[in-house]
This record gives sequence, C-alpha cells and structure tokens, in this order.
Amino acid sequence: MTVVRPLARSAALIGGMTLAGLAASPAFAATNLIGNGSFEAFSAGASGKTTIAPGGEAGTIAPWTVTGDSVDLYAASKLAPQDGTQSVDLDGNAPGGVSQAVTTTAGTTYTATFYYAGNPSDTPRIKVARVNFGSTVQNISFDTSGHTTAAPGWVQGTITTTATGASTTLSFTDLDNGAGSVVSPTQSGVTLDNVVVTAGAAGTPVAALPESPLGVGALGVGALGVVRMAAIGGTLAIKRRRSA
Repeated sequence: MTVVRPLARSAALIGGMTLAGLAASPAFAATNLIGNGSFEAFSAGASGKTTIAPGGEAGTIAPWTVTGDSVDLYAASKLAPQDGTQSVDLDGNAPGGVSQAVTTTAGTTYTATFYYAGNPSDTPRIKVARVNFGSTVQNISFDTSGHTTAAPGWVQGTITTTATGASTTLSFTDLDNGAGSVVSPTQSGVTLDNVVVTAGAAGTPVAALPESPLGVGALGVGALGVVRMAAIGGTLAIKRRRSA
C-alpha cells in the first residue's frame, strides 16, 4: 500500500509560494538608471505641446539636456505616446536632440531600450536620428507612411555599450539637416518615449538564482525550500508496504 503524507502537499504549496515571492521581490526587478524616461515629470502645457531649447530643461524635460536647436514635448492629445501620457519629438523649431548621463561602473555592460516612431505631421516621410550610448553609435529611421498622430506605430530600439568610467552618456539626435544630415529640413522628426537603461547585455536576466545541486536551475531556490522542509519533517511521500 502506498501512503502519501500531507507534508508533500504542504511542502509543494509553500515551495510555490516561495517562487512567487522571489518573482515579486524588488531585489530581482530591473533598476532604470534613466531619469524621466517617459517624459512624464512635467506637463506639456494646456496646448499639448511645449517647444524646449537648450537651457530650458528645468520644469519641462529635466534631467534630460536638450541639444541642437530644440525639441517638442507632446501630450497625448497631440501625439499618442507609447507609455504614459507624453513623448518627445526630437525636431522642435529645427532639428535637436536630448541627452542624459547615467552613473555606471567601468567594465560593466549596459543596455538602453527605447521606443521610437516619427511625427507624421510634416515631411519628409522617413525620419532619421542617431543614437549614441558611450562609444556605441546607431542610426535609426522610421517611415511614417500609413501612420497618424493618433497611431504613430511605435517600435522598440536597443543599444548596448560597455562603460569606461563612472558616467556614460545616452543621446538621441535628429538628423533632418545640419551636421550628418541625411534628409531635408523639417519641423517634425523622430519621436521618442519610454527610455530605459539597465546593467547587463540585451536579453540578460536581471538576476538569476544560483544553480542548485539538484539541477532545478534558475528556479532552484523554491525547489530547494521544498526539499529542505522534507528533510525536517521526513520524506515527502513514503511508500510503505504492509503485510496482509
């Protein structure tokens, strides 16, 4: 006759609770090193749009720094954001950009993810910008054909770099004209939202639980908790033969 003691069910239940607790633990959540990554800290104003030139960041877009000519901070009523209620067009009155320095550790790899689209309110149809993250450079472009301000068609971009010092700068620069120009002048360019910088290469888990001797992998802590409980209270399931 096989007898399964109630401890097996209790241990499995508590083990599951252990895994759930670990998954929800702040220690295993990514820390975004960028401030105001979705441009929500300050209002775009009653008109739904604020044009920001270098030096005008306080109360509008800080801790980002505006570069070039200017950028536009848009409310959802003017341009549907990817996250929250606001986003940025890197081309204000003329091509501009934004940059922000993040605290880093030399030799550590960092990944920036961001969402971008194009403001379809003005030509050219294809918007182009440059992303610099430390020593890594990447050009992005977006075709606004078929898109509207209500449905911009946001896509995600990723860029990775290895820090060489205590501070690393992430910047986004519109390339509508001027130095490095690839298209004609305009007053609407690449739009940006939901910028996140975390330590680690793209696709790397924020924190993996250690491999256990039992081979339970990244979820081993919960499983080990069950095994440990079993060791205290006896075996999880005992097969016991009784003679007739």
